[in-house]
Amino acid sequence: MPGWISAAVDNSQHQQQQRRRRRQEQQQQQQQQQQQQQQQQQQQQQRRQQEQQQQQQQQQQRRLCLVLQAHL
Repeated sequence: MPGWISAAVDNSQHQQQQRRRRRQEQQQQQQQQQQQQQQQQQQQQQRRQQEQQQQQQQQQQRRLCLVLQAHL
């Protein structure tokens, strides 16, 4: 195989490797972004749950106060 042909083959293989590497990097970035979004969503859900729990506790305390006042 003459030198210029093998050089062209090497060059095309090198370009393919670079393309593959770029694709992998893009996929990794996308995965990281998705994971960050999921974490943010989970944090928001946790905050909502905490708020609901606090509201429920406040309601229970109010009921207890009303019950105690009624007995006095």
